[in-house]
Amino acid sequence: MGMIIIDGSTVRAFVNDDVQFRCNVDERMGIIVIDGSTVRAFVNDDVQFRRSVDERFVSLDTNNDGVLSRSEMRKAFEVMRLLESDSGADNNGSIGIEEFRSEVKKMMLVVAEGIGSSPMQMVVGDDDQNFLKKAADLEASKIC
Repeated sequence: MGMIIIDGSTVRAFVNDDVQFRCNVDERMGIIVIDGSTVRAFVNDDVQFRRSVDERFVSLDTNNDGVLSRSEMRKAFEVMRLLESDSGADNNGSIGIEEFRSEVKKMMLVVAEGIGSSPMQMVVGDDDQNFLKKAADLEASKIC
């Protein structure tokens, strides 16, 4: 498994004309190849997983109060494409970092199960915010 970096125009060259695909030509894109074991290894690496999830939490906690409010969670759902409504939010509609970590871990393990042992390719932005990209990067770092 691994990753290569390409630009948006190269991605467009590989996309079928009948599929609508939008990306900024200046945006760097990467193709990652992962399977379920790649994702599970990332989730099970406590240091890397916590660091990645904590960075995402801090970036979403726009008012720096240590919890994600409903509006901040809506943004998280947009950014992470989460559709799960059972987020573990407390009565105030907020979620702390421990709950956030737990929910992301559950989500990632479901993704790992869904991918299974068959490698799959994905096009991802090269912004270091994608957890699947981070999983591929972690695996690549162990090979090199």
